[in-house]
Amino acid sequence: MGQAGRILAAGGLQELTQVNKRNRASSTGGSLHTGGSTTYEATREQMTVELGRTPTHSEVFARTHTRKEDRSWVDKRSDDVNVSPKLC
Repeated sequence: MGQAGRILAAGGLQELTQVNKRNRASSTGGSLHTGGSTTYEATREQMTVELGRTPTHSEVFARTHTRKEDRSWVDKRSDDVNVSPKLC
C-alpha cells in the first residue's frame, strides 16, 4: 500500500488533502504531458504500428511531452530531461 493508501486507511483524508496541496504548489511543478488519458503503453503500441518498430523511450517521451502544433516542449522540466545525457 502506498503513502496515500496508508493515510486514507488511518482516516487521514485531511492530511492527504494537505500533502496533495503542497505537491501542487511545489516549485518543481508537476509532470505535464500531452497524452491525455492515453497510457504510456498505449502510446508506445500506437507508435510501434506507425514506425514499424518499437520506439525508444526518448521517442515516446518526446511524443507525450511536446505540443502537436509546433513540437515545442510543454514545460522547462521536459526540455531539461530531453537534453540530459541519454544512457544507451
